[in-house]
Amino acid sequence: MVTFKVQATGPIFEDPRLAERYDERIVAMLADVGGYAQRLAVDKAPTGVTMNLRGSILSELHGTPATRVQEVFSSVMYAPIQEKGRRPGKMPPVSALLVWVARKMQVADKDVRTVAFFVARKIGREGTTGYRFFEQAFEQAAPYFEQQAEAMNAAFAAEANG
Repeated sequence: MVTFKVQATGPIFEDPRLAERYDERIVAMLADVGGYAQRLAVDKAPTGVTMNLRGSILSELHGTPATRVQEVFSSVMYAPIQEKGRRPGKMPPVSALLVWVARKMQVADKDVRTVAFFVARKIGREGTTGYRFFEQAFEQAAPYFEQQAEAMNAAFAAEANG
């Protein structure tokens, strides 16, 4: 959902020893920025009734030296719907709303399925608005990422020239 990518190119990275030397610092910087973006996404994500969404937001590093990607994402299947919302059209499954209806609306056990059906029907007709928590986290973390990347590039240039 939120991805920070660093792709280092140039003569420095053609030498595997130098690529690995700089890669350690790139990995450290991306881990720092990824952790920051992850905290922002968790803080901005809706709590819901189970807190599962906030607990599912992770940060993970992929790639090889000279091509690293730091991702911040959620492992739950409904995260994209919470992020972007849902267009009107098809009803969501009633079973997916049972816990939410029971806890949030405090409906008696015998009426939960009926109320969940009506909620699903309304969502199907009107859709939902997304929370854009990943988008907001990226917008807030991007300047920090740029600042860290510029500082790292300046340090690499100073070492190369110095």
